[in-house]
Amino acid sequence: MDLVIDASIVFTGLTGVGITKEIIFSDVIVLYSPEFLFDEIDKYKSRITELSGLSKQELEIILNKLRSRIIIVPREKFENFLATANSLISDKDDTEYLALSLSMNKLPIWSNDLHFTKQSVVKVFTTSELTHVLKSLGYTFSPS
Repeated sequence: MDLVIDASIVFTGLTGVGITKEIIFSDVIVLYSPEFLFDEIDKYKSRITELSGLSKQELEIILNKLRSRIIIVPREKFENFLATANSLISDKDDTEYLALSLSMNKLPIWSNDLHFTKQSVVKVFTTSELTHVLKSLGYTFSPS
């Protein structure tokens, strides 16, 4: 299953110990994101270490794994879709995720941000919905 992943999901995966991290690192999905994703994460490294309990070194190890896990798409690959995405979504910080999705034949987005649900052009999965879909496809999650 291919998905566009937004920063809020990555932050949750980095700071939590739940199912989000397991899904991010599972082999059953392929993740795409705009190139600014890691710039956003870099801005909040100290907050992430504070919330996660990870050392800076541990966080860097996980970020390196994420960099090899998430396929980063350069802005020029989806910039022709930015105006359309901008007209569909109220939170302009998330326009690039929607534009990327549109440029990839409306690839579903994985996000828990409610403003994504106010548009009906692209399917958006919350973590809860994605968990349900993956279970229905036979994926088994590790016991918590």
